[in-house]
Amino acid sequence: MSAQERQESVTPPLQDTLVGDLLEADDPPHEEGPPDDDSVYAVSENSASYQTSLASSIINYKYENGRRYYAFRPNDETEQDRMDLVHHVYRLLLNGKLYRAPIPDNVQRVLDLGTGIGIWAMDFADEYPSAEAVYPRWLSDDGTAENAENAQGWLKVLIEGSIKFGKPLEVAVDWKEKMEQAGFVDVREEVRKKMPIGAWPKDLKLKEIGKYQLIQQIEAVESYTPRIFSTVMNWGEEELQVYVAKVKKELRDPSIHLYVPIYFVWGKKPA
Repeated sequence: MSAQERQESVTPPLQDTLVGDLLEADDPPHEEGPPDDDSVYAVSENSASYQTSLASSIINYKYENGRRYYAFRPNDETEQDRMDLVHHVYRLLLNGKLYRAPIPDNVQRVLDLGTGIGIWAMDFADEYPSAEAVYPRWLSDDGTAENAENAQGWLKVLIEGSIKFGKPLEVAVDWKEKMEQAGFVDVREEVRKKMPIGAWPKDLKLKEIGKYQLIQQIEAVESYTPRIFSTVMNWGEEELQVYVAKVKKELRDPSIHLYVPIYFVWGKKPA
């Protein structure tokens, strides 16, 4: 079975609801050559090759006629504004509705697949607070998560393998409930909706966070993959090495604007 077939055969994990403001990506640098040593992209990892990769200021965007393109589609702010307008045009066409399917009022799970920059999912969450929107685990506000096919597939296989191994990784959403069941009181949950992977955000604090999150994520791919993929999921060594290289390449790509939700849960021992 090929790596792609393995990915497609894995059941996607439970996901989180996307809410909050859009996370704005920084514009790619225009200057040629590597950035200065104090650049946010010039971060050291264990290998010199990765430091060189992270220090690169070349982003795979193409500029034509004053517009920014990725592949054949524009993806700059003007295009995102256009997609926002498309959303509102279709809502007008449907007399304010977000869908045509005959779903119940108390719908519990909704899959957001190919619905643009995320505004549809946010509007749906506002209208149906009982619903849990299902997304790829690594998200983006501008659709670039679709360009991380191998990274998304890696996460699906990893989570499926962790379940088979008896140590499931997708547990953060259950922490609050489990602490309450264990007897803790005044249990609180805080979800930071968008922690970036990479130094792509325009916000300087998020850029700094994303820079180091990328480093630890690359290391996680290298450390988590061998045992789960080979021992539990029966991947071959050569197949695995090629796949890991593709995953890391996508994670390092500054034109892919991934982020993850982070859960903080705390409580008190009963008096």
